[in-house]
Amino acid sequence: MKKRPSIWTRSGIGPVLGYCGLVTHRAVGSVGLRDLVLGAGAMALVLTAAEKAVDGPLAAPAPNPVLEARDPVLIAVGTTPIRLSDARAQAVISQVSDAEELPAPDLFQTGLVGEAADQVALAKLAEARGLEDALEVRAQLALARRRILSSALLDLAVNREVTEEQVRAVYDAEVAAAAADQTLILRRIQVSSMTEAEDILTRLGNGASFSEMARRRSLDMSTRNQGGDLGKVRLSDLPPSIADVLYDLPVGDVSIPVEGQEGWYLMTVDARSEVRLPPFEDVHESIERRLRDEVVTKTIAEARAAVPIRMAGNGLDAGPLPLMSLQSAGRTW
Repeated sequence: MKKRPSIWTRSGIGPVLGYCGLVTHRAVGSVGLRDLVLGAGAMALVLTAAEKAVDGPLAAPAPNPVLEARDPVLIAVGTTPIRLSDARAQAVISQVSDAEELPAPDLFQTGLVGEAADQVALAKLAEARGLEDALEVRAQLALARRRILSSALLDLAVNREVTEEQVRAVYDAEVAAAAADQTLILRRIQVSSMTEAEDILTRLGNGASFSEMARRRSLDMSTRNQGGDLGKVRLSDLPPSIADVLYDLPVGDVSIPVEGQEGWYLMTVDARSEVRLPPFEDVHESIERRLRDEVVTKTIAEARAAVPIRMAGNGLDAGPLPLMSLQSAGRTW
């Protein structure tokens, strides 16, 4: 399965956050996010710089012989090691193609190891000169640390729950549902009462045109000038009370009056056809993206439940902060 990018990408807030976004992108690469979170890999440089920003230093990871073999130290700047994954992360930042597959000798030849070493040396010199205590720098380091950790949590959740098998299962379920579904070319007339709907139904029975009655009497201003034409509508997208009436309504017939959220409706089906889904390969990406969005929303909700969010003591009451909405507004019936 092809690699997925990180939930959050380069932010544009500044060099530190730009680096964080690219490093987090690296975190789902060949070395693996789980390995990086355990103490090695491309996030090491940023976490080392940011660990003092909030909540104290991060706990040092225990030695991991397997990880040491997969991610060896290339050089050391003072007491700070630069590992193979750090140099590959530097390659990602420098937009070197196939960075995740470059062996150590090639990384040395490109100068990327030297670039990583220069960054560590510059950071140490900045610390020695007290720059890490500057308010703006501390804020950027704190934000970088939070961004990396939150992105790591979201990446882990997505990689655990959004698998190729899950994407396929969703598609298969949608194919099964489509077999019992229909696509309708539908018209409707919306009125305010059942009495008015019955009056129009009588007129239609006496030969009046459905399109003409929609133009004259429908309260749905978005469709009345088109003779009540709603275009193509999936039966499964309609409220059950509407779908039940339309399921076996013969083409060209007019439905009984049906009550909806904004009045009473008369409907007629101009045509109906089976629902045909695109091939799996054509919708794979969209299904995967939808599942990822669902996992992200769920994980954020879990985090908020675990750590309540309160307004500071400034007299403001903004109410609960809304979670991002992944639902699109549909037509009201």
